Amino acid sequence: MDDTTTLTFSLPPQPDSLLSPQDIEALSECALRSLLEDHRKALDHIDDIWSTLRQSLNLIRVRREEYQNQRRLLLARTTPMNLLPNEVLAAIFAYVVHTYEWDPVALWKDLTHVCQRWRRIAQNATKVTEGKALTLDNQNYE
Repeated sequence: MDDTTTLTFSLPPQPDSLLSPQDIEALSECALRSLLEDHRKALDHIDDIWSTLRQSLNLIRVRREEYQNQRRLLLARTTPMNLLPNEVLAAIFAYVVHTYEWDPVALWKDLTHVCQRWRRIAQNATKVTEGKALTLDNQNYE
């Protein structure tokens, strides 16, 4: 099933009425076999429709997840913090390390567990040490 599949189908006709046990007993062997064959064909047709619908629903679910994931990425990109250039965010990290009396290990965890971008910036542009020194592009903020 491709992306442009349009679902069109027709259900088999609904049985006029359910046969009572007495009506079934009164059917001739030929009528019974004919009715059984009609029901088998109708059930096969319904099963085919059901299979197509399941495939379509799965495709719709996957497509919805793709759009949700893309939307999450787009929304994350528009938050004010994500509008800051990496260099500015790295400078903020340096300021925080220099200004506040935090445990360096706890600070490293705090900086690198916010989001992937912060982790990448903290790992690539900063180095938090026990002496609370942070080196950023050959600048030392001690």
